[in-house]
Order: sequence, then structure tokens, then C-alpha cells
Amino acid sequence: MRRLHILVPLIGIALLCAGCSTIRLSYGQAERMGVWYAESYVSLDRQQSRLLGQQLVDFKQWHCSTQLAGYAAWLREVGEEFQPGVNAERIAMRFADLQQFARVMGDHAAPRLEAISHSLSEAQLAELQRSFDKGNRKYRDRWIDVPEPTVRAERAKRLQARIEWWIGPLGKRQRPLVEAWSRELRMTGPDTLASRTRWQSELVRTLQYRSRDTQRVAQLRSLLAEPDRYWTPGLLEQVEANRNLTIDLLVGVANAMDEAQSKRVRARAAALAADLDALVCPSGRTVADAG
Repeated sequence: MRRLHILVPLIGIALLCAGCSTIRLSYGQAERMGVWYAESYVSLDRQQSRLLGQQLVDFKQWHCSTQLAGYAAWLREVGEEFQPGVNAERIAMRFADLQQFARVMGDHAAPRLEAISHSLSEAQLAELQRSFDKGNRKYRDRWIDVPEPTVRAERAKRLQARIEWWIGPLGKRQRPLVEAWSRELRMTGPDTLASRTRWQSELVRTLQYRSRDTQRVAQLRSLLAEPDRYWTPGLLEQVEANRNLTIDLLVGVANAMDEAQSKRVRARAAALAADLDALVCPSGRTVADAG
């Protein structure tokens, strides 16, 4: 699910760039993109924009000096592991790694969100809620109020595109695996929308609480680092089932890879890891300083 965290633009960029050929450019412009993204939800005045930009700069300093090297190492390991012979347990471990990366970033972002949130007026919080409502209507139009076969086809198309970015065109033994995945995929739309709404309402409620105390920061940490705490029981069950289904699919795809596909995975992972290595900055230096 997509969620607004005020600071989530940088968090999202940091993760999503793992599949982006312009990772250095995107990461280098993360502050600007972050402010732009936040202002697509809430109109900020000049002072608020500057404050948000500074928080993003500081966050990126922490991120590039403490997190990127770990991501690069993770990518190299994935490139070597996602090969014929990989098993479900190994892929499940890599999924868990990604979740941990997100939790660490959410936990670190919470105090920064708390620091800037006190400047948000009631009118701005109302605007934030309207933006959430608008996004939820779009989500319903795209993923709920459409025929189920259309949703399944779109999910399969997206997943196939992601896999092919890594390994190249699917072979004749791999394409049926994606088709089977699509048929068995649990539909999460209604529960996802309910969970989004619950999370958004809790965020707005927390931001409306103006006192600076540890309880408020703890609540923001929970929202950013553990968003699944606000999911419905149905979504928790569906996501777990789909995760296991996807792991089985990836095992099947990997074990059906030919030599060219195996080499492409290693090359993709190595290239992305090298890009991340180039962005690593020692503590006290910025990404720009690192080159």
C-alpha cells in the first residue's frame, strides 16, 4: 500500500531505487522530490518547506552513511543466490530482510516527522485528510470497482515486468508459472482499502495531538515502522498467503532459468550494488560530498 508519511518520499526512493536504472540521479534529488511529494498532499508555506527539506537532508545523511552499504551487500548476495537450486527458505529470508530495512527507516524517520508536524495547522491536517480520501477513491476505482479478471491480469503484468527486468524475457517453462500465480492470488482490494483508511485516520489523529512527549513519538514510530499493526485481520491473512505464493513462484522461475538469465541476474545485482557503493558517505559527509 502507498501511504503518506511526510518523510516517506525519501524512504520510498531509497527502497524503490533498487530497481531503478537512474538510482544515483534519484537519490541525489531525494530532498527535492520529497518536498514535492509531500506538497502533493499538503500545501506547505516557505518555512515548512525549508524545515522539511532540512529534515530530508539529515535523514539522507544518516541513510547514506549507515544503510546503503548493507543494501549493496544484500544485492550481491541476492544475485548469487537467485539461481537454479534456490529454495523457498532462502527467498523468504530475503523478503524478511526487505521488511527489516523498511522498519529501520521508519523507526529513524519518526522523530523527524514529530519535529516538523507541530507546524501543521488544523487546516493543513484537514487538507491531508482530503488528499487521503481522494487517493482512496482512486484506489477503489482502480482495484476494487473493476472485474476480478482485470485485476488479476494487471497484477500478473506488473509482476512479470519486474521479473523480466532482472532475468530477461520469461521462457516457456516460466510463463505458465506467472499465469498460475495470477489465478491463485488472493484479492486484497477491500481489506487493503480498509487498512489504508485505518492507518491514515490514526496518523491524522496522532498529528492532531500537539503535546511533545514520548507517547506521541512512539505512536509515530509504530505508524511508520510497523504499519501492518493497522491492517485488518483479513489483509494480514491475504498478504501472508500471497507472500508464500510469490515465494513459490520465484523458486520456480529461478529453477527454470537458463544460463543467460542467470548471468543477467548476477550482472543486474552487481551493477545496482556498485551504484549504491558509490553513494555511501562516511558519517558527517553528504551524498554530494561522496561524489
